[in-house]
Amino acid sequence: MEVRRGYAAGWRLTTQKEEWSLEKQTGWALAGFTCAGAGLATIIPNTFAAAGNIEGSAPGPSLAVVTTAGYVGFLAGPPLIGFVAQLSTIRAALWILVVLSGLSAFASTSMKRTSPLRRIP
Repeated sequence: MEVRRGYAAGWRLTTQKEEWSLEKQTGWALAGFTCAGAGLATIIPNTFAAAGNIEGSAPGPSLAVVTTAGYVGFLAGPPLIGFVAQLSTIRAALWILVVLSGLSAFASTSMKRTSPLRRIP
């Protein structure tokens, strides 16, 4: 029952009903952000491990490529979101993060079979 309540609360928060603002439901908002953060926090260590274990490639250059891509996203992401927010709304601009997170989840399941992490003893 609690899972359904949490799901319903998260859904209502994302649709931004006026009677459910973040000010009134701070606990649910913190729980949602905590779950999202815990899920997203595993991406970087797994990405570095996968990059360091690619067959036929030295770990150093592979990690450099991954780190460079991370810095590009870190530096280009906020201005991109701000630019889209200027053209439309901040709510629409933050959907960029939702879509990219969904793509990341899809990519992780599609690459599961060929992951270099399977070869780590």
